[in-house]
Amino acid sequence: MAGDEKEITVDVLPRVALFQPEPGPSLFETLAASRDLCQIVWIVGWQLGQPTAEVHRRFGEVVDLSGLSFQEAVAKIESVRPDGVVVLSDAPIEMAAAAAEKLNLPFHSVETARLLSDKMAQREALGTAGLPVPRFGAVRFGNTDVDVPFPAVLKPRAGAGSRDTFKVASNDEVADLLASCDPQEEFILEEWLSDSTNQRKFAADLVSVETIVRDGDVRHLMVTGRFPFALPFRETGSFMPSDLGDDDKDAVREVATSAIRALGITNGIIHTEVKMTLDGARLVEVNGRVGGSISGLMTRIGGPLMLRLVLQVALGVDVGVLPSVNASSIGFYRLLVGPIGATKVAAVEHLDEVGAIPGVEEVSMNKRPGDEINARQSAFMDNTVRVDGLVHSYEELLDVMERIDATLTLSFS
Repeated sequence: MAGDEKEITVDVLPRVALFQPEPGPSLFETLAASRDLCQIVWIVGWQLGQPTAEVHRRFGEVVDLSGLSFQEAVAKIESVRPDGVVVLSDAPIEMAAAAAEKLNLPFHSVETARLLSDKMAQREALGTAGLPVPRFGAVRFGNTDVDVPFPAVLKPRAGAGSRDTFKVASNDEVADLLASCDPQEEFILEEWLSDSTNQRKFAADLVSVETIVRDGDVRHLMVTGRFPFALPFRETGSFMPSDLGDDDKDAVREVATSAIRALGITNGIIHTEVKMTLDGARLVEVNGRVGGSISGLMTRIGGPLMLRLVLQVALGVDVGVLPSVNASSIGFYRLLVGPIGATKVAAVEHLDEVGAIPGVEEVSMNKRPGDEINARQSAFMDNTVRVDGLVHSYEELLDVMERIDATLTLSFS
């Protein structure tokens, strides 16, 4: 009977506009993280080399920004009325902030997004807030006359993954390097931060702090260690948690908190790089998104799913009590790259033997014999082999790194 019929209601999940980077989490990883939480609106066309919109349309709504100006792209995002905005790389932060402001969504303010996108502006803001920052200056091709002592670090004002980043010893060296870069790109030259005397055999002095910020509440999740850099300044991987002592970890967390507040960050997952120097913990830079490969490391040691946290923060959802992390396990990923001057992979040998090393869980060959390489690109884009795994002590981690180096044979031309 009509009177006995019950009304059926269907809960409609909120929609999050996600700027899908390449490389980045797979579509399937993103969909798994969003299950029962939200629908993903894939924002594509803002980055060269992305998969076509047709690929994403199989998995939900797509907004293609190809060929649009900044303002046109912001207006198009605004027109689909998402309930949250997420970025997983630096490039679209300012665009996402502009859209979030118009839609009144929790994200970086437009000004904070500018500071997160421009290393020069970020240094100026941090210095104004009273944080110790190295001496720095803006340089570009044909204009290298700045008051910065050598040795120094030359890097793009906008960029990530150590792309075109160099340690330099003279103004002539700066001029030569800039002559080989895009003449239209702006760079920053900054004073080299001294290395710590507390050298570890398998770790660099640089660490990162992974932080969740919600409505101004800062909660640090982890301090992550780094393996020594490859020339000229390429990342070779990370391990979690860092091997720093408790006092040093407290110091880098304090630096990260001060920097987050100085830049006006009120919502987001933040990746802050800090270097241990002779003068203590010193800020390197703040990134307004999850660090590269940090999500995988966190999951490997039993921590929270970072991508789901990102989506929850974007929606203003309470993340609740975060699960504890098994401190007895150490997750790692190692990137094997070619030397400076190499242009092509000649041979990759003994991958199977590397996979058999205790503690190694995954081995990926990302460049094959005959593939071109370029030491000036980010190592995340240009590594030849990647090794992921899990160990239970730092002594075991050192042993695994040494066995990888002794086992794997890479040849370049």
